[in-house]
Amino acid sequence: MLITTPIATKSVRIESVNFIVGTIFIVLMVYGCVSQALPVEKSISKQSEAARVNLTQSTVWYDGPQQRKLWMNHQLVAEFGGGADDIVIMYKNAPGSTVRYIRESVRIWEMSDQQVAGKLLTRAKSSASKTHSVYSPVLHETQSGSSRMWALPGNIIVYLDPVFDQVKVNQWMQTHGFEVVKKLEIRPNAFVLKTGPGMEALLLANQLYESGDVVAAFPDWWLESVMR
Repeated sequence: MLITTPIATKSVRIESVNFIVGTIFIVLMVYGCVSQALPVEKSISKQSEAARVNLTQSTVWYDGPQQRKLWMNHQLVAEFGGGADDIVIMYKNAPGSTVRYIRESVRIWEMSDQQVAGKLLTRAKSSASKTHSVYSPVLHETQSGSSRMWALPGNIIVYLDPVFDQVKVNQWMQTHGFEVVKKLEIRPNAFVLKTGPGMEALLLANQLYESGDVVAAFPDWWLESVMR
């Protein structure tokens, strides 16, 4: 099934998934990271090494009760919220890196090698990091490096038990130590919760769902738009 959403004079072609059809993509496009719902200015080059690579390492996320697989591209790093000064910092920290995708506050960088990408993601977690950007690994829907890109700018979306009243919701938040970014109107007791960027968000969402303590939990994904 495909969902086609008009964006100005163009449209975004989105492959739907079983559990959150009409929910996860609506949530992400309307409430969450909206940049994946906008036309791109520059896409990853099909001729780049990162696009040609056959990916071998996978991870999973929970689409409701369904476990979905994504493939990690260790030569790409997603940068969110960076300014002009952060480009200079990137070139200093990752010599030989190249911008392969750019749209407003999102830049996808291709690293000169996997070790540089790993060091960059590790350095970004340090309080000593001077950049204003946040960084995420880049994941793909298939083992092909040219397939749709996904990334983790931070935050997760959680569906609590719809019968919870406000008192129980508050107790749950306090017990788990979460800060609510916003309440979503897509369904009862749906919230965006604050987390760090990158794999931290994915692992936390998976842990919450596996605990049985929530109806659903998934990262506030950024997705590459696919234009018709």
